[in-house]
Amino acid sequence: MKRKNITPVQKFFDFYSIVELYLRCGGFRESGYSQYNVFINFRAEEMIREAYEELVDDFYDEIHAALATSIKSELSHYPTQCESCSCDRRNLEKNNITKDIIKLAKKFPEKNLRIVHRIFSLHGWYGSSYGGKKWAKGVKLLIESHNIKSRQDKIYWIDCVLDLYHNCGHMINKTKYKVLSQRSFDMPRSSTPLNFRAKAKSILEFLPLNSDRVKRLIIPRKNILTKP
Repeated sequence: MKRKNITPVQKFFDFYSIVELYLRCGGFRESGYSQYNVFINFRAEEMIREAYEELVDDFYDEIHAALATSIKSELSHYPTQCESCSCDRRNLEKNNITKDIIKLAKKFPEKNLRIVHRIFSLHGWYGSSYGGKKWAKGVKLLIESHNIKSRQDKIYWIDCVLDLYHNCGHMINKTKYKVLSQRSFDMPRSSTPLNFRAKAKSILEFLPLNSDRVKRLIIPRKNILTKP
């Protein structure tokens, strides 16, 4: 179920908060880490599990869509400039990437990800600000997303996407999630959400930025979250 009136920044911090809370309240134990033998009442554990499953799935879908949108947008720069560059054209034709194949990949990039990956990998584009191997890494992650089988896989995949930067900024800064890499006076120390999350020592620091639903799950369990 999609949540309404929740900002991209809230979804970002809700995601990392609920993952940590879930792990501390049973998730580690389910994975076989007995040293995290934390027990809470059954109803509370079920509420946290439900929120974990919903928020991880929701954020994964949004980041997946954001990455796909950014890649499609970058690919839209490809055709006219590159057709005039004979050395690049020969390089593509040598690898069996014709103009018709490029048009098809541009129109349906998610159905032709391996071709898009080859275009980004082989082609230097007409300037350093476009395309290249950094974008190829993003396409590779979209390809690898087809092999995701669990929520742990989704969490790892999201981490990888949020660590990607292209030539001029963050990989998904062509979408509403551009706010994750923008400085804001609403953030502590006027940081970016990505930098603040990376430097935080506890998810309790995220509380002012969480949605009300996640706050209600975290606040009664502050004592669990302060333990190493």
